[in-house]
Amino acid sequence: MLGTILALVALLSLYYIVSAIYFLTLHPLADVPGPKICAFSRIPYWLVAFKGDDIHWMKSLHDRYGPVVRFGPTDLSYTATEAWNDIHGPKVSEKAPEFSVQPVNGVPPMLTASSENHPRVRRLFLPAFSERGLRQQEPLFRKYVDLLMYKISEVGEEGGKPVEMGQLLNFATFDVMAELCFGQSLGLLVKNEYSPWVKAIFESLKMLPIAAMINYYPILNAIFTRFQPKSVMEQRVTHYKHTEERVNQRLQNGSDQPDVWNLVLGAEEGKGLTLDEMISNAELFMLAGSETT
Repeated sequence: MLGTILALVALLSLYYIVSAIYFLTLHPLADVPGPKICAFSRIPYWLVAFKGDDIHWMKSLHDRYGPVVRFGPTDLSYTATEAWNDIHGPKVSEKAPEFSVQPVNGVPPMLTASSENHPRVRRLFLPAFSERGLRQQEPLFRKYVDLLMYKISEVGEEGGKPVEMGQLLNFATFDVMAELCFGQSLGLLVKNEYSPWVKAIFESLKMLPIAAMINYYPILNAIFTRFQPKSVMEQRVTHYKHTEERVNQRLQNGSDQPDVWNLVLGAEEGKGLTLDEMISNAELFMLAGSETT
């Protein structure tokens, strides 16, 4: 038994040594500048990502190595503007698996949609985020900016107490996105506190680096899928249910306001979004347009 274990350890050690030599010398990215350890291991990136320091770490790498940096065996980071269209523009290749966390309803949003489906979804949402669409939504933005300024001045009138600007800005962005996506505000600025749903969103954001790491390693992904804590799935389902309930309510009540769904619902029959696609994308917009903004 001991001999078998030692043999396995020796084989694994040999595998990692050979892999390291390959990634350092023969891999197509071998000549790209970056920390040597990152050429054969993603562990340095995961360590800073878990602490929330990945952005600062990446900037320090670019300051040292230039506009193109290798931060993992198969990972590059660019600061050159020329790379924008190649990375984010139309292409036939799929996103890396680590960026494709399976939605609760099994229907991916625009961010992780397949290369075949993405153009259709993007085309449907494009009018809502065009210059004309944003100008139509200007009264909505003004309403919450005015309310935000009032809340700030209100604090000042009470004796110049310190105000948590990050929190107030989060209140404003969540209220704006909720009205754009669901036709009704969450009332965070008025109540001056987070709702249970928004608190759950913040907790789920903390899990993103862990989810990315799990998806990056197939064996780890298989183990986690089999033994994932019940609380993790419950958190995702809770977020989904909140979104589903609000989207259904928005569709039942209708709205004359220029929100994102009026333009989508106006698409020709057969070319619009399914209900599941609407819910998945509403989840995405609430995250992308609020805290991460």
